[in-house]
Amino acid sequence: MTSETEKLSSLLSHAMQNRAFMPVTTAEMLHALNSFTIALDTVTFCDVSPSTVKQHLHRCERTVANLIYRLNTRALNNFSGDTKYLLTQAAAAHKKLMNLLHWYCNGDSIYLYNLLPLKKLVQLSGEVDNKLKNNEYIRAVYTLLQPRLQELQSTKHLPYHRWRWWSKFCTAVLNTVEINTASIEHLLTVLNFNHPDFISYFIQRSEQELESCNGAAARLDHLSRQILYYNMMDTVEDGYILSERSVKQAMFPVLQTRLRCLQALPFIPNTTAKLQAISKLNTSLSVPQLALLVRLMVDAKIINEDNCSLLLKNIAGVVYTSRAAEISPESLRVNYYAPNNAAKNIVREHLVSMMNLLRSY
Repeated sequence: MTSETEKLSSLLSHAMQNRAFMPVTTAEMLHALNSFTIALDTVTFCDVSPSTVKQHLHRCERTVANLIYRLNTRALNNFSGDTKYLLTQAAAAHKKLMNLLHWYCNGDSIYLYNLLPLKKLVQLSGEVDNKLKNNEYIRAVYTLLQPRLQELQSTKHLPYHRWRWWSKFCTAVLNTVEINTASIEHLLTVLNFNHPDFISYFIQRSEQELESCNGAAARLDHLSRQILYYNMMDTVEDGYILSERSVKQAMFPVLQTRLRCLQALPFIPNTTAKLQAISKLNTSLSVPQLALLVRLMVDAKIINEDNCSLLLKNIAGVVYTSRAAEISPESLRVNYYAPNNAAKNIVREHLVSMMNLLRSY
């Protein structure tokens, strides 16, 4: 089955190229798709762990889903032939694959979703919006989701990874009978809604829950349970934002840092040292994103400091990120003078979010 998947993926990649010597034909794509479908009927998973099977089936599902998406959006520049019949066959193969995946996932709705056409997805997003909006228990989470739902309802084009993510989310929400804060937060974490606003909200909420615990023993127990919860959580690979850490990856270092600080507190003789250990500022930004934001404030004259090395050293001493308990001033300096594109995109989203907040004040 691996060879059939690779063949289909190779043809799809070839069909997406802007220029090529020989375009991919309908007959070639149908032959590869039929071979893939036959392999689904005959495949056996002997002496293979269930998690390995699930990962393999998900890779196959992404290949077929990508084909359906490209056919729907007519994004195959190097393809010649009729797409209507091919789209029907691809949808049938995807349905068969999802039935197989259903068996291995034991009916877990997080992994089971329909690939929704854009018009249908926009329609269902309105139903999801109404369902969440009228739920007073999840008002804080809905405030984070509302701008993204509005963008979805007004869009005419949707990137492939967002199309997959919203299909999963809308299907899961509409299939959930009772939604509360715990269930919606769990769903967004499992589906990896790794938007900076949600990660920041989750970190703050986690800190509030920790502060509500009475005594060091209760806090240690609470942190241990949270770490175990994230450690055992099975999250999807495709996040809301590509090339960005997952919610799970963002929360793990924060919880572990808090646990280490809490375990170390009784052994710190100096009270001032205790306060300093707790008073460092946490940011949901990564080091490259933090460095770029500092540079923007310096270049815009919001921060008046000529000695950038000293400035970065001071910031590194009072800030820790979700990934690192300690920030290297040298790492900040390197990313300050050489920002990468991924950091630029995330900081741009933060600035747009801040502008939207400013308009609402």
